[in-house]
Amino acid sequence: SSRVLWTLAVTQFKIRGKEDMMNGIVAGTITGGVLAIRGGPAAMTRSAIAGGIIIGLIEGMSLWMGRAQAGGAQNKELPAPPKTPPIFDLGRMRRRELNIYV
Repeated sequence: SSRVLWTLAVTQFKIRGKEDMMNGIVAGTITGGVLAIRGGPAAMTRSAIAGGIIIGLIEGMSLWMGRAQAGGAQNKELPAPPKTPPIFDLGRMRRRELNIYV
């Protein structure tokens, strides 16, 4: 079932040209319906709705957790890197070898 879900999600991405939550939700809905095909139309409908809701909840939690982890990082500025002297200054070494001082 996970292979069918993944294949449908990738197909949705190829058709729509977008990578968003709807690809997974539609794929979950279709997969739920297809897996219950032997139970008849009523079972297919129930399973399709349940599959869409479950994948929708998973996608929503994933989005929520991603935003929660990003938190205030979007508004904070990164500190400037510390200025440290270079370990080797090849220009200065070359001038010393040639006895040229600026």
